[in-house]
Amino acid sequence: MARSDRWPCEPGPLLGPITGARIEQLTAYPAHHWHLSAPDTPLTPAGDSLLFASDRAGGFHPNLFRLQIRTGAIEQVTGTDRLDPEAVTPAANGREAIASLAGEEGELVAIDLETGDWETLAVFLRAGLDGCHRSAAGEYVVTVVTQEGEGTITAVHTEGMRTVPILGELHGATAARFSPDSKNSVLYVTTAPAALRCVEFDGTGDWELYSGVQAFGVRCSARSDRSDRSGPNTEHRTLNACPPSWLGAGDEVLFIAGSGQGRIMAVPRQGGSPREISPLPCRWVRSNGTGDRLVALAADRIVLIDPRSGGVRPLCSGCSAWVRPCFSPDARWVVYADRDAQGYSQLFLAFLDEE
Repeated sequence: MARSDRWPCEPGPLLGPITGARIEQLTAYPAHHWHLSAPDTPLTPAGDSLLFASDRAGGFHPNLFRLQIRTGAIEQVTGTDRLDPEAVTPAANGREAIASLAGEEGELVAIDLETGDWETLAVFLRAGLDGCHRSAAGEYVVTVVTQEGEGTITAVHTEGMRTVPILGELHGATAARFSPDSKNSVLYVTTAPAALRCVEFDGTGDWELYSGVQAFGVRCSARSDRSDRSGPNTEHRTLNACPPSWLGAGDEVLFIAGSGQGRIMAVPRQGGSPREISPLPCRWVRSNGTGDRLVALAADRIVLIDPRSGGVRPLCSGCSAWVRPCFSPDARWVVYADRDAQGYSQLFLAFLDEE
């Protein structure tokens, strides 16, 4: 359970191919590393620590690690075969991570980033859990609890042992995400029928934003095809695992049209006609907190997109198809993972605005 290893600083500066952007390699160890891509950002709220999953400690299952941005030092946080890297989020207090653990029962825990010890927040008997997304205030995380084929969108208090069922009797529900405002509305996807939907915290106002598989791409599965990542022994979500997310403060929802690469679209929070933000065929897109910048993977390039004008600024090129760039909390950096010359998945940081 507890952390067992520490590594010194590994980074080295390099220049972004073609674009000239300043890029820093954060890891260089001969192992595979992936930053958390399910939460809004893989960094703690103050931006001082980067949380990532890696197999650098050995074994079949990836574990949680922390990289100190100021020093570059790396610390192992967990030592377990139960961690689902697609269901971990930095806690609002900056001292913990909230995570889903696999096992006979569905379990959500708060992991101390200093000691690696965890406290159980909720246990769901004979249930599977999908996702773990933190509310804006950090009071709750939301997950989909599935028992006997029926799912319930459920909020779990981050101080433990309090759960709030939001919406039940769902089939194929996935990708639940709290809105970035205090209303704690929940964006989610259903696969039967295929639709992008939103529901209020009290379970009212469940409405469809967009229908069809084009609204969100391929159904995510935490135990799916292993061939899309660099490492042969990693378990992760499918290649086109870009679930819909919120644009800025949450007036609109971002999604990629199509089951593979597609246009970046936005649909109003209350429903209505979607608008095209960019015609570029993209596999991944995320918004910064203010909603005036998007970071996307278009073909083999990471690009910045202005959601108002559609303007595009290349950031780096030659990227793998599974790259998932995300903003830092202050939106001054973009963090991503990509292959190095030896074929290992390493972590990189791209600076957006030079001082």
